[in-house]
Amino acid sequence: MSTSPFLILLDDFSRASGLPRPELDSEGFVTLGADDCVVHLRPSEDERFMEFYGRVGELPADPAPPLLEALLEANLAWQGTQGATLGLDRNSRLVMLCQRTPQAGLQLAEFQKTLEGFMQVLDGWASRL
Repeated sequence: MSTSPFLILLDDFSRASGLPRPELDSEGFVTLGADDCVVHLRPSEDERFMEFYGRVGELPADPAPPLLEALLEANLAWQGTQGATLGLDRNSRLVMLCQRTPQAGLQLAEFQKTLEGFMQVLDGWASRL
């Protein structure tokens, strides 16, 4: 049994969901979700935070100004992202949703609520691209 807060929480999540614990990949990420709503999780380097990442979709080559305005507006004080941040990977043109949550004292119920909220925001924005 691991003493890493990240792995302990994944063990708890696995037991609660009845699913096997997701394995860490070579970069320290675990992947949760299915179909078009996939979330990648990892602890921050100092293990103080849990980091959530999700691919929203590819930004069109010539995006309409209302879409760009909506993305920027959503990031303003996190009003359209429930505390996450939308960003663009310029090289791949992928719009990503990212969030950091403190790990200290993070319990299973709060983790599940955060994960569910992140997935809802990710799914909502994916449907808009």
